[in-house]
Amino acid sequence: MKIELENGYRTQFYSNRIIVTLYQQKQENKSAEKSAIMLKNQRKEYNGFMSNATERKCKKILSNWIDCLNHYKKSNINNYSNYARVLVFLTLTLSTPQKHDDNFIKRNLLNNFLIQLKKKKGIKHYFWKAEKQQNGNIHFHLITDCFLAKEFVQNLWNQVQDNYGYLDDYRNKFKKENPPSTQIQVYPTSEKSLNYMLKYALKNDSQDTEKKQKVQGRIWNCSDGLRNLKTFEQFESGELISKLEDKVNKGLITKFEDEYFLIYNCDTDSFLQSNFKDLYIKRHLFYVQQYKKLYFYHDPKKSPQIYLEPEIKNENLEQNIKQLILFDNRNYNHFED
Repeated sequence: MKIELENGYRTQFYSNRIIVTLYQQKQENKSAEKSAIMLKNQRKEYNGFMSNATERKCKKILSNWIDCLNHYKKSNINNYSNYARVLVFLTLTLSTPQKHDDNFIKRNLLNNFLIQLKKKKGIKHYFWKAEKQQNGNIHFHLITDCFLAKEFVQNLWNQVQDNYGYLDDYRNKFKKENPPSTQIQVYPTSEKSLNYMLKYALKNDSQDTEKKQKVQGRIWNCSDGLRNLKTFEQFESGELISKLEDKVNKGLITKFEDEYFLIYNCDTDSFLQSNFKDLYIKRHLFYVQQYKKLYFYHDPKKSPQIYLEPEIKNENLEQNIKQLILFDNRNYNHFED
């Protein structure tokens, strides 16, 4: 494939894919029309299901989050266990038939549960999605950022349920106090785990909507810090595209393309380490910085925009990373708690 563009390629690097935007005149001419369509869609009321556009937005948030955890772990491999962050996947269900509307459950039960997690376990960031079960009850998929014991999660969620009368029928029927209302799984920050988590938490339920019950109001949300995470992107020359096309032709990676985008599905870190080491280091430092905005600054929205890029002289990749991390830490130490 031969592509000739004067303006270059706007390239976004996610953990499991590389997206290239083709800056053609057609796309520029349609920018105003696309903006109008997006604004119109934003004004629509919640329809109770996750659209394809919303699903893509959520995937972007979760992918950036896991990149932050991965790259910060790499830069602190010797002492990362002292303050390790892992992704924990929770499922929260109601123990008896739902007595309140969905918005009440989210506003009171789910919100109270999140507040208690922050107070008792130091949860910094989270992502949740609401779905309807076949019995009509709402339930939640929740992703948090530190290890939680199964017993603690179940006890806390049941305490919250009990405050609103959701354990009374269970006690009367089973003569027990602590119903199995939660599930918990811990995921290592790997591409395989990310793909499974995305598939399970963000499965598109907009199909066959007539057969499914709608969730009232918002169906997902996340902490402000996650919402404000950025994706590493560059304007790249044809060299990177040519190398990706070579991998596609050899059957090593897959590609999707349309009039405006090229999407290469691959392990981005492995590809960059093997072929573009300097670019890998830039991406690595970018996500180390993003991690520090999430966990070391008091307000991610107001965190300083500092990204200094030292000259890379040593050809040894591992040594480069160590040198750059030291350089990077000197620029952040006075902002940490």
